[in-house]
Amino acid sequence: MADASPPPLRIPVRFEISDGPDLTIDKNGSNSAISPDGTMLAFVATGSTGTALCVRSLEAIDARRLEGTDDAYQPFWSPDGRNIGFFSFGKLMRVPVEGGPAEHVCDSGSARGGTWNREDLILFAGAEGPIFQVSASGGEPQPITRLDRAGGETAHRFPYFLPDGRHYLYSTQPPKDGKFGIYLGELGSLDRTFVLSASTGVVTSGTGRLLYLRNGSLAVQKFSLSDLPLRDEPVIIRESMGHTGFSGGPGFSVSANGRLATSTFKLRDTRLTWVDDTGRELEQVPIDPAPYSDMQISPDGRKVALVRRVSPLRSEIWIGDLGRGVMTRVS
Repeated sequence: MADASPPPLRIPVRFEISDGPDLTIDKNGSNSAISPDGTMLAFVATGSTGTALCVRSLEAIDARRLEGTDDAYQPFWSPDGRNIGFFSFGKLMRVPVEGGPAEHVCDSGSARGGTWNREDLILFAGAEGPIFQVSASGGEPQPITRLDRAGGETAHRFPYFLPDGRHYLYSTQPPKDGKFGIYLGELGSLDRTFVLSASTGVVTSGTGRLLYLRNGSLAVQKFSLSDLPLRDEPVIIRESMGHTGFSGGPGFSVSANGRLATSTFKLRDTRLTWVDDTGRELEQVPIDPAPYSDMQISPDGRKVALVRRVSPLRSEIWIGDLGRGVMTRVS
């Protein structure tokens, strides 16, 4: 007789890893990565000894700093979850999760994403140029994609292996109308297939789903190699996602069993203040505080151009009158 009992109920579990008294977590979403089995999180954090890579089991309270990972960024896991790849000082590195010396794999320059398959092959990208492949044990990296120079491409970034370990996704630079072209490549071939346009890079779960940001929200879409480019409408599963400061990056990570790790984006107000050449505060500028991220004073010293963050993916340019405190949005 067949068992007619219903399948076990899956209850979503959500929790936050916050800064500690001596540890500040990097809020750039591309600087954290969940392990393939969804049990550990690797992230970049700054403490009393500087910036380094940390790992924390989801069953533990405290994080553990990995030695030899100074100034690490953009971590990614080996498929067996025993090692973490990362970039530091223009080099691609790897380090055992359980502790041990970090190893130099190859030079990478200013990197933009890495991914690791079960054949111990790593794909990585730089700020400019194609995607490269290299053995995880070291060697000379080789380009595996070809830029469409006629179409204006300057870089391929943030490669991401699919579960078969042969196909991979990546984003193209520069964005067009605020979106990146997402393409599918295969090892051993320069051919590629267009997948979709997205506001960020993409990742996949082991359940046949593609995840990316759409208008600042997390979108999930069914994904199949036999059905490209994607045409079905995605489903929005979370609003106001975190962000990444690396153009073309995903800003979040997903385990093989569908666990999601993302940063929390919070707009923080800043104020303008006049200071002297010693850094001593003289007076506040009569402009209301807002999430300003950059500024430039006019040559006559009467106005200031300010970049004002509106969302993780949108900024505006405002002009402020330093004397009257009047603000005008120009872009």
